[in-house]
Amino acid sequence: MKYLINNDHSEPMKITIEPWAEEISISAGSSLLLTILSDREGLLETAIGPNTFTVWLWGGCRVKLAVNGEDQAVPSLLIPAP
Repeated sequence: MKYLINNDHSEPMKITIEPWAEEISISAGSSLLLTILSDREGLLETAIGPNTFTVWLWGGCRVKLAVNGEDQAVPSLLIPAP
């Protein structure tokens, strides 16, 4: 499963990936692609605030990130979520 988050604002956006509590900031006009790796489907929950976006993923999944098409190495996100 893939989800694309676009920052259409004029300020950077902080994105938090839970339950790992990993944070990534994307500049104005940028996009973040989340590729969720899981053997089963689950619920993706989100919360939006001023210049923030939080994503909660379900137990057992892992996730890869790419900003503007460039992979971001975040080793903790490859450990299955509790």
